Amino acid sequence: MSGEHRRGVLIVKPEDVLEPHPFNADVRRRTLLTRAHDDVDVSLFVVRAGEGADIPDHVHETANDMAYVLSGRAKMFIEGVGEVVLEEGMFIRIPPGTRHRIYDCRDQFTVLNIFVPAIERGDS
Repeated sequence: MSGEHRRGVLIVKPEDVLEPHPFNADVRRRTLLTRAHDDVDVSLFVVRAGEGADIPDHVHETANDMAYVLSGRAKMFIEGVGEVVLEEGMFIRIPPGTRHRIYDCRDQFTVLNIFVPAIERGDS
């Protein structure tokens, strides 16, 4: 993560790079805020998925996984709910311990992804 800290204020500029997502090379993410770098109990990412990308089934054992869709569309399967179509302007919260998967990403699918409490590296 890059960003500039000034007197406790974090500034992340638009030219900061998207990194590979830990679950899929067709998905990129930009780290905005983390416990490791910023000593806060929230993790905040911008995630962008390539056309047709798939993030496999996974669970965040301790964190709420929240996403606000900035652009594009995708499908999400959520344990106990079924398939949900995600579109620009939607917000979704997945409680801790809930298995979910994102697939069939289209039209530059991009989300603001928030985890509370913060996730650790192994729970991305």
